[in-house]
Amino acid sequence: MSLDDIKEAIKNLTDQEKQELLQELPQLLQIPVDKLAWMKLAESSFEFWDNEEDKIYDQL
Repeated sequence: MSLDDIKEAIKNLTDQEKQELLQELPQLLQIPVDKLAWMKLAESSFEFWDNEEDKIYDQL
C-alpha cells in the first residue's frame, strides 16, 4: 500500500475511526514514550492560539 493509498483511506474514515486512529497512531508509528511526553509538554506553548479569532483554523 502506498502512502497516497493510506492518505486516501484515512480521508474515508468516519469521525469516530479518525479519533481511534489518532489515539493509536503513536504506537503504530513506534514513537518512543519519552518523545510523546516532550510533545505533550510542548502543547502549552501553543495555548495562545486557542482563541476566538483563530477558531477558523481549528478544522484544517
